[in-house]
Amino acid sequence: MPRLIIIILLFLLTIKSEAQDSSSIANIDEITYDLCLKQEWQQIINISENALSNHIDFDYLHYRLGISYFELKQYRKAMFHFEKAYKVFNSDQVLMEYLFYCYLFNDQYTLALNLSQHFTAETLKKTKMEEPSHVYFLHTEYGYKVADNAQTINKVNLYNPLNYFQAGMCFRFARDMTAYAGYSYLSQSNYDGSLTQNQFYASLSIPLKKSWVLSPAIHFVSLNFVDTNNATYPSSPFVLSINAAKSIKDYNINFGAAISNFNSKFQMQQDVAVTYFPLHNNSLSVSAGAIFYSDSTNHFKPLPFAGAKYKFTKSFTASVNYIMPNVTYFNEMNGYLVSNSADKTLQKINVTLDWRIKDNFGIYASYIQESKTAEIKTHDIYNNPLSYTRDYNFYMGLVGLRFTF
Repeated sequence: MPRLIIIILLFLLTIKSEAQDSSSIANIDEITYDLCLKQEWQQIINISENALSNHIDFDYLHYRLGISYFELKQYRKAMFHFEKAYKVFNSDQVLMEYLFYCYLFNDQYTLALNLSQHFTAETLKKTKMEEPSHVYFLHTEYGYKVADNAQTINKVNLYNPLNYFQAGMCFRFARDMTAYAGYSYLSQSNYDGSLTQNQFYASLSIPLKKSWVLSPAIHFVSLNFVDTNNATYPSSPFVLSINAAKSIKDYNINFGAAISNFNSKFQMQQDVAVTYFPLHNNSLSVSAGAIFYSDSTNHFKPLPFAGAKYKFTKSFTASVNYIMPNVTYFNEMNGYLVSNSADKTLQKINVTLDWRIKDNFGIYASYIQESKTAEIKTHDIYNNPLSYTRDYNFYMGLVGLRFTF
């Protein structure tokens, strides 16, 4: 008998709890609806977030939260709640338009393209996506790199200036996919010869379910080294890489892997990075992560990196990135940047300023400093072989132009 009474009491309490939840949902639904009509965005956020913390959750709550955060220009939080609402209201054109602009304002162009497939003719016209441009942007850049006054024991400069050129384009590969292709060239002479190098990089951005973006990439390098005796040493190393990225509220999460074959040896990399957006939009971001590096000589090492980016105005952005590799051959940014120097890179810092002069035209400039160590093999005045190490720095200035369509 006591057991039956307990069961009945629990049943009654469950019914009462469900009735209270239904009453709470109806009450909050009515309040947030009225506030939405009055455009009281902050009040909607306060009430809705408090409801969510008390496990009161319903579809229109996320819809109104998305609108409120969007109107306050907190596009990352808006994107999160619109994606929640879109799972239910996946034919709502107004919601899709909001989510589309969230993707654009959060630099998620591939996801925006993918979403636009579900637009009506009217929404396509409003968002100017009836026939999106086949080319997203074009860019070209030139760089000049010099070493400090480090010299060999025979008073010969370790490295003479390096000249670098690149041109690339991002284009629509399909209705919901984008691709990037770029070509670069560099030349430099040093104490034991001269180098010319041609490079080709290509990547693809593929939208997946739950807002994941998968990006496979390949980087071909064709280099030719001519020593002081005019002997030629050509080689054609490559990098194969893949990256998976996802946005979760105020965070971007990236996972990557790469394999390369510089200097006739294989290098393997796995990396993870997290970017945080404290202002809930792309105005400010800080990032950190590590590359887990190994090679065919069983050398394993973590390569930590960090960065920050701040948008001073709608048209002017500054960023700084730092990495401490302490290895020779490695790559960054899903294989986009490769370091195939025989000298070990101890650390590297990159400071970039980006100025969008017009809606479809911008200029950017970078200062890059690398601290390196060279293992020098030469001869003394009596032609006896010498081997020693010498630390030095590279300083590079780079300027680029970008055209957006």
